[in-house]
Amino acid sequence: MGKPGLTFVIVLIVSTTIGSSLFAGGAPLDSNSVVFQTFYWDVPAGGTWYNTIKDKAPGLKSAGFTHFWFPPPTKGASGGYSMGYDLYDNYDLGNYYQKGTTETRFGSLSELQAAAAACGNVLLDLVANHMTGGAQCVDPGNGLTYWQRFEYVHHTFEKDCNCFHPGDPADSDGYPYLMFEDVAHMNPYMFDGQRDWAIWIRNTVENVSGFRLDAVKHFSWDMSKELGTIGSCIGEYWDIKSNILSWMSYTGDYAFDFPLYYSMQGNAADLDGAGLCSNKGVSFVNNHDTARETVQITQKSRGYGYIMYITPIPSVFWSDWFNSSLYPDIRRALEARNTYDFSGTGTVYKATNLIIFSNNGPVYGCFNSAGATGGGTITASPNTTYRAIAWGPDNRPADITSDGSGSVTLTAPATGYSYWYGGNIGTKAAVPDPVNGETNVSSAIELSWLAGDGAVSHDVYFGTSFSDVNDANYSIPAGIFKGNQTATTFDPPGVLDNDVTYYWRIDEIDAGDNTTTGDLWSFTAGSLYQSMYDTVHVPGNSTAVFGSSWDPDGADNEMTLIADYTWQWIRRISSATSVEYKFAMGSWSINRGLGSTSGAALPQDTWGLAQDGANILVNLPAATCVWEYYENTETSKLYVNVDFDIDGDVDFADYAALAGRWMDEGCAEPGWCDGADLNKSGSVDWYDLAEFVEYWLLNTNQ
Repeated sequence: MGKPGLTFVIVLIVSTTIGSSLFAGGAPLDSNSVVFQTFYWDVPAGGTWYNTIKDKAPGLKSAGFTHFWFPPPTKGASGGYSMGYDLYDNYDLGNYYQKGTTETRFGSLSELQAAAAACGNVLLDLVANHMTGGAQCVDPGNGLTYWQRFEYVHHTFEKDCNCFHPGDPADSDGYPYLMFEDVAHMNPYMFDGQRDWAIWIRNTVENVSGFRLDAVKHFSWDMSKELGTIGSCIGEYWDIKSNILSWMSYTGDYAFDFPLYYSMQGNAADLDGAGLCSNKGVSFVNNHDTARETVQITQKSRGYGYIMYITPIPSVFWSDWFNSSLYPDIRRALEARNTYDFSGTGTVYKATNLIIFSNNGPVYGCFNSAGATGGGTITASPNTTYRAIAWGPDNRPADITSDGSGSVTLTAPATGYSYWYGGNIGTKAAVPDPVNGETNVSSAIELSWLAGDGAVSHDVYFGTSFSDVNDANYSIPAGIFKGNQTATTFDPPGVLDNDVTYYWRIDEIDAGDNTTTGDLWSFTAGSLYQSMYDTVHVPGNSTAVFGSSWDPDGADNEMTLIADYTWQWIRRISSATSVEYKFAMGSWSINRGLGSTSGAALPQDTWGLAQDGANILVNLPAATCVWEYYENTETSKLYVNVDFDIDGDVDFADYAALAGRWMDEGCAEPGWCDGADLNKSGSVDWYDLAEFVEYWLLNTNQ
């Protein structure tokens, strides 16, 4: 097929030989790369997401991520609502007014460039298989009408019915039709046009290392191979191992390791020799597509521990990293990967629910699929103490020492992993718990660390000021130095304040009284237990939830429609001993008495909306969902709610209860002024009124 019957000018930098000098790009992928996916499905609309990525970039880079997978940057047919996979215009990166918007869902071109600059090595999601949102034209081959005319305000790379296959399922490329208007890559105009588009987009955005290629098995392998000459490409080839390897061999590109993804859904023994076993395989535990699958990896701590330990290039999903219960497990594994030699991995122990690998480190990786702590006995170095340098979930495992013959039993937590290291740690204190940057840390946390080599005691510094703790010595500033001790644990004095970031540093003192200054670590105290009042509109869009405390697509919560008018809420809890919740709809009575849940499985338990074992039908135009969490139902609530009389409505009666406590001072646990001190500041004041009014408006505006 020839060029379309349209007249326009393409302004591009085109070269018959594509060299790296053409591109103001980022670094290519290699065996030291760790990819971070910077989005999830249906991130907040409104053109702010690139700014969110930019703000998170410094912390993500310091954590050890090297490459950043961005969402499709091009204008979609659904305009400002588009996640980018309904590609409409290759050359609109949020800088032309089309489809009802200038910006894309994620932001403007300039904001994309700023976010890419902040990240440094960007992999743009490139949709090369299909397009949609065009006008009608007549296919010259069969005379039928299709929605395949694409004309743009900039007149660049416009298309007509010559550029696409004539309807579903015709596909002259020889690859299965997937969706929308199927690009005819055998048409030189489309092949060259997509290549030139990739060159242009890499130069325009800058800091682009390459591309994530969407749905590669549905279009020409030659197209993927060509795009691989422009930058590092990771193909989404969702298929069996042999087909993915054939595509990788032909194109020379990287590919996501779907065979490993499915193996990680099974027992630990299934990990032996699992996956693509290629140095161009990119492993993952979750992504924007799999997060919406009915069946997915449930033992995510074990999954992330595994891909950090054994695979060439691991990829971490936004919603998992920003899940406060998963973050420490992923971060510890990532830091260990970036610190120790994980090459030369081989299996040294295998049972149904437990597998142990060794590498050149030597760091032993232990992975457990059982619901209880498991262990396996191996032969390692004799008379050697092995310390856990990474683990998850649950608490730091105790040190283990091999006997004179090297026999040692290595363990892993239930449904989790642990890395055991028998070598030198270095002279600095290492492996802090809570992990650096952790949030939602219990106010009763006891800090712990691994002692540096040769340390006989530890100077402890602790406070709420970065500079004070970072620069402190024994006496300056006052109150930051907490003393010298021989123990490798420290219990912070008093009760830690929620939503406050604490900094700590451990300096190691050796037998010669020499000091090794430690790294500065931080964590934020808080709690997952809180009352939540959010307006939920049903039936309709499950993401139409308003309120500051609950993002249904966020890391800690999930809301799904499981049947007509029936919703299921999932809330993940980090360390409760028992949990009770209430659910109220409009003026209905509160349904309660659903019992409590406790034990090791609590963090992953799921509570549906149920009463006496049956689903509650949510069939009102709007409803108010009330959750109350208790650390121990026999004692006191950690957080109270603004529906003081618990009648299902936030109204004048509740305002009267608040007013009756107005300007009370000295509010403290367990009552916190009968719940009127909403922000736990010690007094009932304007700040509590503001929080109350916010919930009141949400509750009454139905």
